[in-house]
Amino acid sequence: MYVDITKILHDASITVEQWATHIRKEIMDATGCPCSTGFGANRLQARLATKKAKPAGQFHLEPDKVEDYMTEISLADLPGVGHATVVKLHALGLKTCGDIQTISHSHLQADLGHKTAETLIEQARGIDSKPLNFEHERKSVSADVNYGIRFNDKTEALNFLQSLSEEVCNRLLDTGMKARCLTLKLLIRAPEAPKETAKFLGCGICNSVNRSTTTGSLLSDATTIYKEAKTLFERINAPPSELRGVGIQLTKLEKTPPVNSALSRFLQQNCEKQEEIKSSSNNNNNINKTSDITNGNTEDLVSHQSDLNGIKPQNEVKFINSPEKKQTKDNDKKESKATETKTKLEKRGRQKNNTNNKLKRKPSNDLEKYFKPQTKPSNNVNDIDIKVLSELPEDLRREIIKEYGLENKISESLPKNDNSNNNKSPEPLTPTNYTFDGLDWEELKPIILNWLHSETKPTDIDVIMMGEHFKKLVLDGKIEDVKKMCSFLY
Repeated sequence: MYVDITKILHDASITVEQWATHIRKEIMDATGCPCSTGFGANRLQARLATKKAKPAGQFHLEPDKVEDYMTEISLADLPGVGHATVVKLHALGLKTCGDIQTISHSHLQADLGHKTAETLIEQARGIDSKPLNFEHERKSVSADVNYGIRFNDKTEALNFLQSLSEEVCNRLLDTGMKARCLTLKLLIRAPEAPKETAKFLGCGICNSVNRSTTTGSLLSDATTIYKEAKTLFERINAPPSELRGVGIQLTKLEKTPPVNSALSRFLQQNCEKQEEIKSSSNNNNNINKTSDITNGNTEDLVSHQSDLNGIKPQNEVKFINSPEKKQTKDNDKKESKATETKTKLEKRGRQKNNTNNKLKRKPSNDLEKYFKPQTKPSNNVNDIDIKVLSELPEDLRREIIKEYGLENKISESLPKNDNSNNNKSPEPLTPTNYTFDGLDWEELKPIILNWLHSETKPTDIDVIMMGEHFKKLVLDGKIEDVKKMCSFLY
C-alpha cells in the first residue's frame, strides 16, 4: 500500500529511516510478521525501493540518486510493461532503463506508439505523474464458477446461468451501482484434453471464450442480466457437455442516481388525480343511467326513494346550492313557530327537509362538479364549464349534452365531426391540448416559476397538464429537457 508521510515527518521532526524503523517494529509487535518498506518521491520510486528492501528490510531512494539507480533497473520491472512490450523492446536491443535513457522519443514511438513511448521514457528516469489516490473506484462486478461444472443438456446450463445471473445481480446491488456492459465467460474443454480431469470435477485444460454486449439501458435486475447472458450463450453455441466453467462480468458501472422524492410525489399525485377523474366519470355514468332527472321522471325517483324510507314522496328535486333552495329556506323561516315545532315532532318518518337533503345530495355531489349553481338545468353555454366538460369521456359528455338539451347551444364550443376525414369521431378535448407544445426550456421556465409562486397547491388540471408534458417529453426522447425540469422543480 502507498502512504504519504510528508506531513508526519515534518510534524514529528524525524527522518525517513527513523519512521521506517518505527513502523516496522509496530507491525512486528502487533502481528508477529516482518515487513519491508520503501520510500521515494513518487509511487514508482517507492515501489522500486520496496522491491530492493525485500526481504524484511527498508530502503530510501533519495532524489539525487534516482537517475543512477534507474540505470540498472530492468524494463520488465516497470509497472505496465508486460510480456508483449518486453519482447518488442528486446527486439530493439533495449533491456534496462539506462538503454531507454539513450534513445530518442521518435525512434521508440515508431514501434510502441506515442503514449507508450512517452510513458516508458518518463519511467526510465524515475518520473511518475500519477496522483496518489486513496479511494478505490470499483470497475466491475463478476461471478465465476469453474469447479463442478458438468451439464447433461442445454436446460441444465440455462438454469445454472439464471442462478448465476441472480448472484451477480445481488453483488451489483450491494455496490449501489448499475452496469451497461455484460461479458459472458465460458471455459470449454480443449479437444486434446481428457474428459476426466486430474482434479476431481476440475476444469482441466480449456479454451476460454468471452463475448460482450453493451446495452442502451442500465442493467440492474436479474431478469435483464439473464436475458442478455442467455443471448450471448446461444450465440456462442457451445456444447453444454463440454463446458467446464461459466462466468458473468458486469462493467461500465454507473452510480445509481438518488431518488427525487419531490418528483416522485408529483408523478404519484398526477396518477391519483387521473384515477379520481376516471372514478368520478364512472359514478356519473351510474347516476345518469339510474336517474332521469331532466326528462320528467322526478316523481318516479322520489317515489322510489320515499318507499324505501317510509316517508311521503316529494314533488321535486333541486340541487343543494341552487338559488331555489335558498328561497325555500327563506319561506320556511317565515312560517310560524308553532307550525315548525309541529313539523319537528312528527312521529312518522323523517323530517321533510331531511328527506329533501337526502334526495338532493346524491345527484348534486357529482353534477355540481361540472355545472355552476343554477335553479334548473340551464341551456346557457356560459353557465357550463366547457373546459371541465371537455375532459369527460366521450360517451359521458354526449349523454350530459343530450339530457340537458344543449346540442344546438354547445355545438359551437365543442369539436365537430370531420366527415371528410373517413367519418372519424372528433378528438376529445384533453389536457394534452393545453400542454406546452412548441415552447423551449427558456420560454417554459418563467411560466413554471410563476405557476409555483402563484398557488400553494396545484389544481387538478395543472397536475395533469404537467404530467402529460413530462410524458410527451419522454416519448419524444427529450431526456435532457426532462432533467432540466426535474432539477428546476426539485
